[in-house]
Amino acid sequence: MEKILFNAASKLLSSPVATFLFDPLIPKLISVYLSQNLKKWKRKGILESYQFDVQRIGRLCYKIRLHVLAEKKETNKVLADYVMKLLGSLLTDLI
Repeated sequence: MEKILFNAASKLLSSPVATFLFDPLIPKLISVYLSQNLKKWKRKGILESYQFDVQRIGRLCYKIRLHVLAEKKETNKVLADYVMKLLGSLLTDLI
């Protein structure tokens, strides 16, 4: 499902007109996506608390700040796998 969303987003934003129209909305979409996953992990007990902020800093350029409080050892692996999966799908879509 994630890869489908990223493929659709990359194709949609390949047009200059679409980029102009949808680029300002992307931080909100990222926030919703992150919020859903982090809430799920908090319910499972993987995370104790989290805070994040997504900012648009330029055309197709975003800054994501993520602060996570966790005490379980497996949390590091879960977060690392998630980020690598997310970045991997983004990078393969761009190539």
